[in-house]
Amino acid sequence: VVDRHLEHLFDQNDDLHHRERVDAEILDKAEVVVGVLQFRAEVGLDEALDDADEALRRDANSFEAFLLRGRLYQQQGDSERALADFASAQALSPKSEQPYLSRAETNLRDGKTDDAVADCDAALRLNPNSYPAYLCRAHAYIQMGKSDRAIEEISRASRAAQ
Repeated sequence: VVDRHLEHLFDQNDDLHHRERVDAEILDKAEVVVGVLQFRAEVGLDEALDDADEALRRDANSFEAFLLRGRLYQQQGDSERALADFASAQALSPKSEQPYLSRAETNLRDGKTDDAVADCDAALRLNPNSYPAYLCRAHAYIQMGKSDRAIEEISRASRAAQ
């Protein structure tokens, strides 16, 4: 199954036409597996989760695989596992805002607005111009019934996007 998806990736990218170069050694590299994961995420959630597990078996320190698997769990509605994977991604790359943003989205979906705001605050400490963090925080404020604060956040998002 992975070979079929790799063939598709090869067809999509002229630089990868030399299929004979893809052997067991290259397949062991997490970057290739993560590329397949991203393709698979569009194909099927269960297959993508299986591939994410495989990527993490091959490289237990793959920031991208933890982040992607967390997002897949998030799509499945498994917030507990999603948050655990986002925490692992955060530990592997503490200067990245992405795990905080993903955690904020999960907390927002679960109605944990205070936690979502705290995660957005953490993302904004890392990147004060994070458009997604301002928008997520605005959504949290809307859920809290704080429309004035939400409007301020949307304004900040607009400035960050410029």
